Amino acid sequence: MRHKLAVILAVLFVSMFGATRAMADEPQPGVARISLIHGDVSTQRGDSGDWVAGTLNAPIVGGDSLSTGARSRAELQLDYANILRLDESAEAKIADLTRTHIQVQISRGLVYYSVFRGSEADVEIDTTNVAVRPLREGGYRIEVTPDGDTVVM
Repeated sequence: MRHKLAVILAVLFVSMFGATRAMADEPQPGVARISLIHGDVSTQRGDSGDWVAGTLNAPIVGGDSLSTGARSRAELQLDYANILRLDESAEAKIADLTRTHIQVQISRGLVYYSVFRGSEADVEIDTTNVAVRPLREGGYRIEVTPDGDTVVM
């Protein structure tokens, strides 16, 4: 009886450790925040089609979009080392946001992307015809023109 109890406890321990380890290996979804708003800024949750007024410190998760109006600006703090700034009349969707992977889709307008020291994320900034992958710290200027062309500096 004591042997059976020991076997059962060992099986439970191994199964719990394996489940915990599998959960730790999966990338956990991240949460960004709107850190600056100037003018008309709107957000769209990935699970609904409604655009609502953006608010300071509002959480943004993967699948959410951010849009700025005329003469408006917004800043999105994706994590401690990656910042996205939207100029006027710009729109960006956060396609993926985890500790190790950030994917942003720019559909229109001018954005500035800053990567600071210590970033752990593999970053990809997509437009309709270009994918930009910042490989080191620095500032990246990406513009999707009204014609649909992409300009990267």
